[in-house]
Amino acid sequence: MIQENTYHYHRSKDILTEDGKETLIVMACLNIDRERREETTSRTKLIEGPAVKIETNIDSADSDLLSLPDGDIFIELTEAEFNLLAEISETDEKSFLLYRHVFSNCRK
Repeated sequence: MIQENTYHYHRSKDILTEDGKETLIVMACLNIDRERREETTSRTKLIEGPAVKIETNIDSADSDLLSLPDGDIFIELTEAEFNLLAEISETDEKSFLLYRHVFSNCRK
């Protein structure tokens, strides 16, 4: 039997308008895609990791979170990156939500 793990980071940002009020919603999570292969069979299992969600009125929203691009991003991680981000999600939610955003802005 061969087992392979693929580690992922997913972040989503959206601004919801309801009854004239704008709400910022930012969510990020980690997961592991575990594939087990035997001679003629392949099984895949999704293992959910930590997740962080912030929902706030747009007027009081953190400017760093507002600067995130709208929509979804998916990033494949190494196991070490996954473990580090899992720790960060417990101690520093903002840094977890902003993962790779600062670096991508520096390249532009």
